[in-house]
Amino acid sequence: MVIKKCFGCKKNITKKSPGLECSRCSKVVHANSECAKLSNKQLSTLRNSNSIEWSCETCLLNTSRRTSYIIPEDDDADEDSDSGTVITHQSTLDHRKLIQDISRELKRR
Repeated sequence: MVIKKCFGCKKNITKKSPGLECSRCSKVVHANSECAKLSNKQLSTLRNSNSIEWSCETCLLNTSRRTSYIIPEDDDADEDSDSGTVITHQSTLDHRKLIQDISRELKRR
């Protein structure tokens, strides 16, 4: 088994000090607020969810998010018409806010 080191503090990732692996670049940091730069609540949400991917700050800063919107060419056009213009919109997803929202939702359940 390959021992991974934290990109932030350069110490080993262990069972007692587990890590987070960036879903984009595979960089590993300790799953703590200092190395991961996340709150304890956000870290808990990541630990308890299998469907959330984490990305490091470097990848978040260097990668833009794309969302596509379909806007009809004419508002008075027939509703069954398949014609439309596709516009690509660049937006930044606030991962911390997303994790906070997910944390709140999980607490409600």
